[in-house]
Amino acid sequence: AITATNITRPAPATGVPVHLQAVLAQLDWTGQDMDQLVMACGLDVASLSGLLMELELLGLVIQQGGRYQRCLA
Repeated sequence: AITATNITRPAPATGVPVHLQAVLAQLDWTGQDMDQLVMACGLDVASLSGLLMELELLGLVIQQGGRYQRCLA
């Protein structure tokens, strides 16, 4: 069944899906570890991990040495 919670809203002009924007906004180019991001985003580790994985698959975020950062490209 389709509900309001499982309908993906269209991406805004930036091309970043709406549900990923808040997490992406917390990231910088120097990198943050999972604990920092959990506190900044107010999400549990499992939810945040899934969102970070989506951002990685979109090529917007990389993970190096346990730290997540925006891609320079």
